[in-house]
Amino acid sequence: MTSQQAPTDGGLQGTWLAVDVDGTIADGHGVPWLTRQVLGSARKAGAWVILASGRRPSYLRALAATCRLESPLVALDGAWVEDASGVLFSRTTISATQLDALERVAWHYGLQVFPVTEQDRCLKVLLVGEADASSAAVASLPMGTRAVNRFLRQTEIVAERVSKGYGFLRLFERYGRPRRMVAFGNDWNDREMFEVADTAYALPSAPPAVQALADAVLEPIATQPVARMVDHLIHPLKDPS
Repeated sequence: MTSQQAPTDGGLQGTWLAVDVDGTIADGHGVPWLTRQVLGSARKAGAWVILASGRRPSYLRALAATCRLESPLVALDGAWVEDASGVLFSRTTISATQLDALERVAWHYGLQVFPVTEQDRCLKVLLVGEADASSAAVASLPMGTRAVNRFLRQTEIVAERVSKGYGFLRLFERYGRPRRMVAFGNDWNDREMFEVADTAYALPSAPPAVQALADAVLEPIATQPVARMVDHLIHPLKDPS
């Protein structure tokens, strides 16, 4: 099997595991050793473990390498998608006109603007400031952009069609839909990924609306619930608890 082919052998043949990073497998201290080992075991068992995150592709590549995943990745909330050999094949940018408009909106509401670029192209914009001002700014976003995730003082803006779910739709176009797709996530930007998955698991830290899209809610991140569930998928006769 070459790295550009979807997995077709092993105990998890035809399975894609779509895994969010921050708050799902990574806490403030990074991704625990056990979780990295289990994800690597899932890859050996025939699955593609596809990291899907708002993080930059370089961060996801480094994490994938430590787990020996050799799988595609969905970075910057779906604005950047690489195939299993590390080749970029889907990039959805924010145009210069849209960026100018976002800067005007941010200035009006007293927010700071931080473009996130790759290869000199803007793929995401961070609006930073007070929550009330950010909420008002989101209601005034330029056409063709949307808020994909919001934190206490930070709002992430991407091109309108971009989402993790969109990233996986692009992977379906390239490789065909997998026999089974299992998704793990904990935040607003995981909604569309849950919607395209066959089975979705949320963490209890996820907003109620995101939990409602999941097939089940796992234990808190401190118990490494993703590792436990993936280990159960590898060894279905083993009690996941």
